[in-house]
Amino acid sequence: MELIILTAFCALVGLGCLAGAVWAIVGGEDVGVELIFLLHVWLLFAALFLGMAVWIARQGPLRNLGQKREKKSPAETEDKSEHVAKAAS
Repeated sequence: MELIILTAFCALVGLGCLAGAVWAIVGGEDVGVELIFLLHVWLLFAALFLGMAVWIARQGPLRNLGQKREKKSPAETEDKSEHVAKAAS
């Protein structure tokens, strides 16, 4: 559950950084060193946080979100329970 919250938080911060970069481009009156520096910082943070969100989603519990789960037959579950019982004894 914590990884899902962290993924959502990283994605939200990354999208906020992208929105800030767009705001700086659209709302900027003068193109100067400050604006260029601000764009670099916002785009760097956006790449960092969105990259972390993607990495957590691919490595964590969200990696199987889009895949269909295979239903196991009762014979497979019995085989596993017998194997576990043998390993325990």
